[in-house]
Formats: sequence, structure tokens, C-alpha cells
Amino acid sequence: MNCLKVDPELLIKRIDPALRNSNYNFLDSLEEYNLSSKIYYDYLSGIDEYKLKNVWNHIIKRWNNMKLSLKDNTDFKRSEYCKGEYHQIHND
Repeated sequence: MNCLKVDPELLIKRIDPALRNSNYNFLDSLEEYNLSSKIYYDYLSGIDEYKLKNVWNHIIKRWNNMKLSLKDNTDFKRSEYCKGEYHQIHND
């Protein structure tokens, strides 16, 4: 969980009113670590679309780097994650 560099308690102060009504669920696995995903979902719902695009592109860049580093890992090749393909958003 070292990728979550911002303390959730500090992030609460940066949450703006929601700009969209999105139903996120990609961080639900944090619940098993006793981390509330709602704080992150609220933050994402309140940021401008271009910032949201930057967040997506950062995540995808890290995802693709991870896939590249694990390309020879047998367990990874057999996993469902190996098949996932995501792309950065380059349009305005």
C-alpha cells in the first residue's frame, strides 16, 4: 500500500464538492486493510476532468511498467491481470 502517498486524513481536507456522480469500485480491496476507499472516491468525484485524466494516466503508466517487469513471471502470466490491457488518454 506504499503507493498511497497521501494520508487519508490529510486528503479529507482537499475534497471538493462532487462534480460528477460516479460509482467507483476499483479501490474496494483496500477495505481488507482497514482503509476507507470512500475518501479516495470522494476526492476523485470532486476533481476537474483533466486532473482525473492525469490520475488515470499515472495509474496506467505504473500498471504497464509493472506488466513489463513481470512479463517473464509464470504466476503473473497465468493470472487474470496479465490479460488486462489499458491505455492512456491523450485527447483533450
